[in-house]
Amino acid sequence: MKQIPECFATTPIVYAVGSKYQIMVPVTKETLMWVEIAGNCFYDDVNGILRSNCTTHRMTVPMELLDDAKEYKVCYRIVNERKPYYSDVTDVFEYSSPFYPVKQEGARFYHISDAHNQVSAPVASAKAFGEIDFLILNGDLPDHSGDTKNFTTIHRIAAEITDGEKPVVFSRGNHDMRGIYAENICEHTPVENGRSYYTFRLGSIWGMVLDCGEDKYDYHIEYAHTICCEDFSKRELEFIKKVIENARKEYEADGVKHKIIIAHDPFTEYVASKISEEDMKTYKEWAKLFRG
Repeated sequence: MKQIPECFATTPIVYAVGSKYQIMVPVTKETLMWVEIAGNCFYDDVNGILRSNCTTHRMTVPMELLDDAKEYKVCYRIVNERKPYYSDVTDVFEYSSPFYPVKQEGARFYHISDAHNQVSAPVASAKAFGEIDFLILNGDLPDHSGDTKNFTTIHRIAAEITDGEKPVVFSRGNHDMRGIYAENICEHTPVENGRSYYTFRLGSIWGMVLDCGEDKYDYHIEYAHTICCEDFSKRELEFIKKVIENARKEYEADGVKHKIIIAHDPFTEYVASKISEEDMKTYKEWAKLFRG
């Protein structure tokens, strides 16, 4: 991994979500942050207030702009003390990176899932595979969400493989749903309008990220009544229907030659001891829609 500022936990990572990129930067110090691309600034803010009380920054930028510019600059200030008046912050520091959009023909990607907090092995495997155009991280990169430090595993794997110079597609896994901070994972990973399922477009490749939630039925003793994935999968069903209704702007758009669905759990497989009949009914509806 290339040299990074002391306050960065990893290089920035460029995640593909919808028609935009989410440039995410995990940090070790309280910072204010924004990204500059071709003279345009994109801030990590909440209704005009720059965020600093966070350990992962997110700047959302148009895909087309970054693809054309082929470079971005992360700008940041370190916050020494944030006060109601006259906060103590540093001057602006800058970190620049090239960016390589996915080519239209012959694109190569590498897929990783179930790293379970390992970093060196999956990174070495990806590098042995050779040059890639984008990376897919398909769930269970952390072992669980009982510690927010585990979320950095996701970004470390992505950073060490891509150096923040190539796109990454992320999908949540069932182990990511376990632990006290599972409800906060969307603050540290790419989502669209808070949703962990979405579509994306990279070169001539159109894709859909789906989230099957947990790998057992909601009322399994292991979860102690902390999940509602049956309802969650039904909401995704409505999302899939809307994508199909909007096909002309999605998988039937000009230039799309390849289509891919990314999901951590195999939703077409029925195991009675794990999946409820209600879940399987919903997944059958998913599969029926995909078959057309």
